[in-house]
Amino acid sequence: MHAKLRSIVAVLAVLAVGIATGWAIRELTLPKTDSFQGSNYALVEAQEGELSRDIRLDASVNWSHSRPIFAATSGVLTEISTNSNAPTSSGDKVLSIDMRPAFAIPGGVPIYRDLANGDKGADVSQLQAFLANAQDTDLEVSGTFDESTRLALRAWQEKHGLEQSDVAVASSFISIPELPAQITWLDETQVGSHVNEGQRLGDAYYGEPTFTIESPSAQASIIIPGMKVTLQSGDENWEAQVAEIGSPKDDGSSTITLTPLADDNSICGNKCSTIMGSTIRIPSLVHVVEQTTGIVVPTASITNGNDGSAVVISEDGAELPVTVVATVGGQSVVQGINAGQSVRVGASLGPTPEGSQ
Repeated sequence: MHAKLRSIVAVLAVLAVGIATGWAIRELTLPKTDSFQGSNYALVEAQEGELSRDIRLDASVNWSHSRPIFAATSGVLTEISTNSNAPTSSGDKVLSIDMRPAFAIPGGVPIYRDLANGDKGADVSQLQAFLANAQDTDLEVSGTFDESTRLALRAWQEKHGLEQSDVAVASSFISIPELPAQITWLDETQVGSHVNEGQRLGDAYYGEPTFTIESPSAQASIIIPGMKVTLQSGDENWEAQVAEIGSPKDDGSSTITLTPLADDNSICGNKCSTIMGSTIRIPSLVHVVEQTTGIVVPTASITNGNDGSAVVISEDGAELPVTVVATVGGQSVVQGINAGQSVRVGASLGPTPEGSQ
C-alpha cells in the first residue's frame, strides 16, 4: 500500500516538473504580446487614391414632336437627299420626284397650295420668312404675296438652279415646324420606286427629346435625384442629371427621368437632330459616386468617437476625427488625416494598451 502511494507521488512530481519546464521554455522562447479586450485589429496605412462608382444602364430617347413626310405629287422617287447621320436644316433639299426637288421650310402650316401674286394667309407669311432668311433680305413678312415676294422667290430659284417662275409651287416645299430636324424614311421609301400623291414616305422628328432610364429595383434603390448621368451617343458624350424617380412598377423597376444640368438648357444641344427614330436607346452611366480624390482608408476603420462623430483609431489608440467624403466597395475617401497614417481596422473603443491615451 505504501509502495503504491509512493509511486503515485513520484508520477505527480514528474508531471509538475514537466509543466514547470514547459512554462519556462515558453516564456524564454516566445515574444511577449499585449493582450486586452476588444483589441483584435489589423493596421492599415491611409493612402492617396480615388474612388468612383457608375451604374451602366440604357437611356431611352423619346421624340414627342414629329411630322409625317408625304409625297406632294405622284411620280418616281428620283432622289432622297437626307440621311440618318445628318440633320435637315432650313433650305436643304429633302427629296426629288421626277427630278423636281422639294426643300425643307420651317413652319407649322402644311404646304397645301401654290402661292402667287395677291395670295394671302399664314402660308404666305411662312414663305416670306423663309425667303427673307434664305436670301438675307429685308423682305417684309406681311402675309400678302406682293412684288417683293415675287422677286425674292425668283432670286431664290436662280440661286438653286431652278426654273424661274412667279409661282411658289406647293410640291417644291416641305414644311417642318422646327428645323433642324431628323428625317427617317420608311423601309419602302426607295429611290426608283413609284410614289403616289399623299403617300407617307417618312417622318421628321424635331424639338427637344425626352430622356428616361428604366432601372431595375436593385439599382433604382441607390439612385437619387441630382445624380449626374453621362449619355454616350456615338462619339458624343452628353451630360444630364436625375430629375425624378417614378414609383416602383409590378416588376420592381422604376422610370428615371433625366433633365439638363443646372446651367444647360438642353441635354443634347444642337446635336439632338442627330438622334434618329421615335424611340431609341443609348448607353448611359449613372454616377452614383462621382470620381473623388483624397485619402483612402477601409470603411471598416471608421467608427464613432466618444462624441458620436466619425473617427479612425490610430496605432496607439488615439481617436482621429475624420469627415467621410465618399464610400465605394468597402473603401472611403476621408478628410482629417494624412497619407501614411496607420489606422486600426476592426478596432473598438474599449481598453487600450498600457501607456496609450
